Amino acid sequence: MKSIVHGSIAACLFLLALMIGLTSVYIYGSVIAAAVYFVSGIMGFEIILFFYCRKCCGAMDNCMHLGFGKLTRFFKPPAVKKYSVIDYLMTMAGVLILIVFPQYWLLNNSVIMAAFWILITLAVTEILFFVCYGCSNEKCIFCRNCNSYE
Repeated sequence: MKSIVHGSIAACLFLLALMIGLTSVYIYGSVIAAAVYFVSGIMGFEIILFFYCRKCCGAMDNCMHLGFGKLTRFFKPPAVKKYSVIDYLMTMAGVLILIVFPQYWLLNNSVIMAAFWILITLAVTEILFFVCYGCSNEKCIFCRNCNSYE
């Protein structure tokens, strides 16, 4: 239960950072740039769901991130449950889409940029130090409860 709370906190922190990024793109950029970031963000999130969450053994019933894993039911189940290099690279690409895109506009206001990165850092810290300890995904390279990484 404790990991679900931390997973929810991490998801909220990350989503708040993305909202700050979207607001920054809208204020310092344009409506079109904000719309592109919004659509890119949805695509980045779908990439993460497809390449990472879909293979998680706890995605459907034990997701630690506000139940985002349940969204994987919209994808065809994978034939292989083991993560590949492509899965990790695509997951990183999805995260980078969400984080890197607004940087140009965040540079216009150092306070907003600091808030964005503080929230991202707090979310990652929550995940690595709390959520990973309660996770049952033995195929993940960050799994703290597992002795083998096949």
